[in-house]
Parts: sequence; C-alpha cells; structure tokens
Amino acid sequence: MIKWKSDVFKHLNNFDIVTMDEIIDMYKKQYEYLINDGYKPTHKDDKFEYKILTDEVYEKIKFNGLGLTKGNNRIQLDLSNKTHRYGKDSLNYLFYIVPNHILKKQTSHLWQPNLDILNKFFNEVDWDGDWKTLMDEYDKRYPQKHITNKQEGEFSWRANFSIDWFLSIRDEGIISPLVLNSTEKLFNRGSHRCYNIGQCGYDLPMFIPMGFVNKKGKAPITILTESYFDDSLELQINNPYDNPKVIWYHKKIIEKD
Repeated sequence: MIKWKSDVFKHLNNFDIVTMDEIIDMYKKQYEYLINDGYKPTHKDDKFEYKILTDEVYEKIKFNGLGLTKGNNRIQLDLSNKTHRYGKDSLNYLFYIVPNHILKKQTSHLWQPNLDILNKFFNEVDWDGDWKTLMDEYDKRYPQKHITNKQEGEFSWRANFSIDWFLSIRDEGIISPLVLNSTEKLFNRGSHRCYNIGQCGYDLPMFIPMGFVNKKGKAPITILTESYFDDSLELQINNPYDNPKVIWYHKKIIEKD
C-alpha cells in the first residue's frame, strides 16, 4: 500500500516502463502541486529547472535543487541536484514497488548496532497520543549517546530516527518515488527512509534504470543493496519487458513473485 501525497503518481502500476521525459513531466506536476499546497522554495535558487550536459560519450541531464518548505516541514523531490543519463541513448525506467514486509524485515540498523530498542518503542508508542512522554522515558532508560552528524550526539537507541520526518511521511504520504541512476545501489539514499516508510506500513516506490537490457527481456536487472539493509540483500527482476518476475536474495532466495 502506498499513501501518496497527491494524485500525480497514482496511475503508475508495478513494472510500468517510462522514459526520463515522462518522469520529468510527473515531477514537474508534483512540484507545482506542492507550491499550490503552500510550500515555498527552501533556497532562492530552488526551482524546477535542469540543464543538458554533453560529454564525449553521452548526454546527461542535471536537475536544479528542489527543496521545499512549509512550516517545520522541509522536503526535497528526489530529482533534486541529481544527474541522470539523457538524450538519444537515455535509459528506460522500470517502476517497481518494494513491498512493506521487505522493508520491515530487512532493515537492520540506522546509526546504531541494531534496532531492537527502537522497534520495542514502536510496539508501545501511540503516535496519536502522548508519544513524547514515552520517548523521554526511553531516553532515561537508555541514556547512552554517540556522535553522529550532530556534534552534541544523539541517544543511541534512536540515532538517525527523525520523529518529524516519520510523522510527515505518516500524515502526508509519500511525496515522490526514488529515481535511481545506473550505478547506484538499492536504498543508497539513507537507512531512515527505509525504516520510516516501513514503520508507516507503506510500500516504497522507485524508478529503476533498465540499462541496455534487450527488449526481448533476456537480461535481468540486478541491484545490490547497502550494508545497513541486512548485508548481501539483492534484488533481481527477470524478463523486465515481458512478464517480469522478482526474486529477492539474501545469501539464498527469500522471496519470489
């Protein structure tokens, strides 16, 4: 299940194949929707613009910053400051929805050795009630801190878990799918995204570049994941152009569609 912020991406079905131009059109509509919804550019240079880059091999498209702010909520569309293949050799993209149970089962840690305490907190918390009192109790019960990107340190049991981000996703929904580039590992953008979306009960939508897969569909799409997503997890999509079949590996096959 996906709770979308708007209707822009709702027409997409699992394994739909789209071009970068189609992705640009959808993201531009979503950007305009957010502006009309009261969001403002986070920085003066943040606007939906891009430029075409040409090198000796192939064209690329580089997107401008797409940061938006509304009150305390700061977001970025996934194309923000990203560079992708473009032009006559541009890649097709496969729309794929990562099931929620894969997110919940395989996300192994954020910035702590494991998620045992944080998962215990989630089992007890009432997000529509007084969650702050319970969080304060956990901070007293588990006072250990370690240094992260915050120099003052964070409570280790909830390091890199942002309640503001979690509640924003839970209440407003998913802003836009991820758009992977051709060299990117799966879930490379941060463990908090996998954990938050998993705990919200949502699936994770993304556009996966299809490389130079021949249109007879004989070559599979294979993507490895970052280590925080329970080492050695691998996604393989066979026959992407015709009757796609998904296999998740974790040292051995753990799921097949």
